[in-house]
Amino acid sequence: MDISKLTDKDIIQLVNRIQDVMSRQPITPALISEPEEAKAMGITDGTVPNILAQAAVMALRAVKHR
Repeated sequence: MDISKLTDKDIIQLVNRIQDVMSRQPITPALISEPEEAKAMGITDGTVPNILAQAAVMALRAVKHR
């Protein structure tokens, strides 16, 4: 697949497919408690926890260590 030939529409469809697949994956045990805390702080709404878990945890940790 030559990704340089993908249209914007193709890329959006690909990202949506990736998000769908990732949303069905279990959260890494090391991150299991922090996404809920990040959700409570409003960092994420938790609707797709597996995709955003690591980003939410990084944001949470950054806020905690200011």
